[in-house]
Amino acid sequence: MTESEEVTETSTAEVEETETEEVTEAPDTEVVEAESSEEPEAASETEEVEEPEAAGETEDVETTEVIAETEEFEVTSEEKTATAAEDFTYEDNDDGTATITGYTGSDTEVVIPEQIDEKSVTRIGEDAFEECIQLIDVKLPNNLTNIEAGAFSNCLSLQSITIPENVTSIEDYTFSQDSSLKEVEILGKVTNIGRSAFDGCSNLRDINIPESVTYIGQDAFNECNSLENITIPEGVTSIGDSAFRACGSITNVIIGKNVREIGGFAFSECLGLETIVIPESIISIGKGAFEGDRSLINIAIPDSVTSIEDDTFRWCSSLTSIEIPNNVTKIGEEAFGGCNSLTSIKIPASVTNIGEYPF
Repeated sequence: MTESEEVTETSTAEVEETETEEVTEAPDTEVVEAESSEEPEAASETEEVEEPEAAGETEDVETTEVIAETEEFEVTSEEKTATAAEDFTYEDNDDGTATITGYTGSDTEVVIPEQIDEKSVTRIGEDAFEECIQLIDVKLPNNLTNIEAGAFSNCLSLQSITIPENVTSIEDYTFSQDSSLKEVEILGKVTNIGRSAFDGCSNLRDINIPESVTYIGQDAFNECNSLENITIPEGVTSIGDSAFRACGSITNVIIGKNVREIGGFAFSECLGLETIVIPESIISIGKGAFEGDRSLINIAIPDSVTSIEDDTFRWCSSLTSIEIPNNVTKIGEEAFGGCNSLTSIKIPASVTNIGEYPF
């Protein structure tokens, strides 16, 4: 029997009593569902029997629904955009500043505050955001001066980062294995790019190394497979071992005129590398520095170099000719091994030591 039929057969008082009992016995959620599903009948009932109490019930239900919807919206908004101070752990540096030591939240976009508990945030601590695999974007505070070792290592979803102008060093392993990282902007005064700082950032396409940099550490850009062109600024004096190893998309490298050392395997396995300009300032080229660079066609070794170490140009299979300068005294073992396209090479009289299987 429908509710309309009950209204026809019973008195107004009985209807009121029946509805009161139903509201009392059923949970709030059932009231919402019942009234929502029977809105046409409720409208009919209102036309036939005017009941102030029923109208009150409707207003209460609607108010409850609005409040619930508002609360749910606020929670959703906070998860997407807010970075609450309590989501960070930190150390008091006892000088009015703080070091962020960890992140306990789950946001994909994080804004690190300028201050926590009225202390200026100047440092990101060692491994502070390590393995925050959900993190896509992070904004660093402008007053930041230090990003410590491994601070953002293994953040597999991190796509971009801007390093504020007061930061002077990118420490060891800072962004190591951040395989989704595509864009890095260095705004200011960085002088040092540490060991494995960007190691394994396989989607990093371009990076502007600032003129202030003087040292590029071991494995700094190792296996950055998407890097295409590299300019080493004139301030750099040393390129560490394997610094750009296995950067398979690099086609051109320009080395600044003040670089004195190219480390072992520094540009090895750069399969797309076609040209590289080595300045006269270079005095040392390490073992295997260009090993496996199969697209390298020619290279000029400056007069300042005195030794060609083991495996330096091994497996440079497109290399057709090379001129060894007059100051070279040593050609190491397999220095030109596997250079199958090499048709001519001139060895100066200065060379007194030639290793096994040099060609």
